Amino acid sequence: MYKACIYSICLNGGICQSTNNNYNYKCICSPSYFGINCQSKYLNSSIFVNSSILAQDLSVQLKNLLQFSNETNFTLIYQASKDGFGLKDFHLKCDNITNTLMIIQTTDSFILGGFTTLSWFRPINNNTDTYKYDDNAFIFSLTNALNGTNQTFKMNVNKPDSAVYTGSDQVENILSKVIGFGQSDLVLNDYSNVNINYAWFNEYLSYDLPALFQGNGSLIIDGDSFFTSQVEVFVVDACWSSPCMNGGSCHTVNFKYVCTCINSFTGDSCNRKLLDSVVFKNSNILTQEQSVSLLNILNLYPSTDFNLVYQATRDGFGLEDFHSKCDSILNTLMIIKTRDSYVFGGFTTKDWSQVSGFQADSNAFIFSLINPFNRPVKMNVINADNAIYQGPNLADYDYNEFIGFGENDILLNDYSNYQTSYAWSALSNFELPLFVNNNGSLLNGGKSNFVSSEIEVYSLVKKTTSIQVIQNAGECHSLVPCFIQPVIKIIDSNV
Repeated sequence: MYKACIYSICLNGGICQSTNNNYNYKCICSPSYFGINCQSKYLNSSIFVNSSILAQDLSVQLKNLLQFSNETNFTLIYQASKDGFGLKDFHLKCDNITNTLMIIQTTDSFILGGFTTLSWFRPINNNTDTYKYDDNAFIFSLTNALNGTNQTFKMNVNKPDSAVYTGSDQVENILSKVIGFGQSDLVLNDYSNVNINYAWFNEYLSYDLPALFQGNGSLIIDGDSFFTSQVEVFVVDACWSSPCMNGGSCHTVNFKYVCTCINSFTGDSCNRKLLDSVVFKNSNILTQEQSVSLLNILNLYPSTDFNLVYQATRDGFGLEDFHSKCDSILNTLMIIKTRDSYVFGGFTTKDWSQVSGFQADSNAFIFSLINPFNRPVKMNVINADNAIYQGPNLADYDYNEFIGFGENDILLNDYSNYQTSYAWSALSNFELPLFVNNNGSLLNGGKSNFVSSEIEVYSLVKKTTSIQVIQNAGECHSLVPCFIQPVIKIIDSNV
């Protein structure tokens, strides 16, 4: 029997489980490991190692507030009580380093701080204001003056042009160098333990103020100025465990690792190798780049064969043509391209037939590959009983025969190359992505109807393969992994 776990390599004692109707796998890792293939080891049970500000309970609170993943590591690079409170000390440790999290403790024991993807470097002898653009920056309040309500706040940047500041400040006719976040949202002075610092949180500055404060940001530190008792800076690194396999390069983005894969590898950790240079053979819709993108969002194992069973420009756009090619075939993926060049479709494990009505399918999903947001996305079924439909379009009293997914979520008309079909993006039977905001613009650029220029249906064929795991200097002839980061060579026994 076909098992997706034939293709998986769960390392370090991980256990493989087949998912998605045996077309994919997931690894259940042992307690000390994590990652797609259990290839990464946790560094330490403590999150912010050597911090004098954050005890373990506060570390967990900050982790929950900032929503960083288990892959993220925090390395302490600056601690004011040890390295010095002067900004010269700060720049010596923090310049030319990106992705840093600053944590500040005031003399009143409030804890706040901020994050930037940028370096804190400032040109020497530059006495002008130096704002830096960072649309991923944020500031936070971990303990504050809200009378022990234990509320924490993350405040995203709303003016990214002034997200980070490494300039000067004029206070009582004294020009001093300062660093901070925003237009005085959070400003640290030179020797912040003895010189006054500012936290002018209000709706006119660079970061969002939570509605709870109602314009009174002084509740964060019980005023708008403070002295520090400690300042710590951590480097945020989601790539410390080298999670990108098979030569992929790693980048830290929003506290998570993102892999850029090379050659014919794909997957979150570049852990999958494409069988062919062309995955969807003879497709008139998909380029190879789009094929890889589609495999990624659908999370279907790429060594599954995709056999083209129906192509409208070849076989005809009539539903009679469709049924002659697709009926009684299980596990089919439909890809639709509209005259406006949008690409979307759906998958069902059920067979198509000419019996009118809905079919239940808890494994069905639809997807959008080319859309106005430039964000490929998969949408799982939420009303499995109405996953697949064949029959008249009852919503519009149109008694032509249709086929599709859900109640008008995607509905193909007979001869859809000149008769109207439907893609109602305010989906009723499939998940609507949060970024769409119910405006119906995802699948077909804001229009609920479309005319198709091509339709393709692929059957997903389960086939037998074997695996060799190879490393630079030699070969491993066992299905058991021989080393931590394998290169997967898939050998097709059907060829």
